[in-house]
Amino acid sequence: MRTITITDAVEAAARAQYERAAHPGAPRWEDCAESDRAVYRHAVRPHVEAAAPFIAARSLQDAATAFATTRVGDAVNLASRLEGQSKTYGVAIVLGPDTR
Repeated sequence: MRTITITDAVEAAARAQYERAAHPGAPRWEDCAESDRAVYRHAVRPHVEAAAPFIAARSLQDAATAFATTRVGDAVNLASRLEGQSKTYGVAIVLGPDTR
């Protein structure tokens, strides 16, 4: 998993803000002068820094949910593989070691 820094978030937010405000025919973000990009970064940085704790809390919550989903996903994955083995062995049911 890649760690996103405040600088990364500011860059992404500034680019999004620029692209929303850009008129047809405006230069792409990559083609803008550094001074123009700095104006957008300066404008969005306080908002990104204020939101960072909330984003981090949400990321932790999502990570916990993903872990729980993975545990269920492992069981479903095993069941699918056992179902495939029933055809290999020509039987109706294949039981795994954790079957109760």
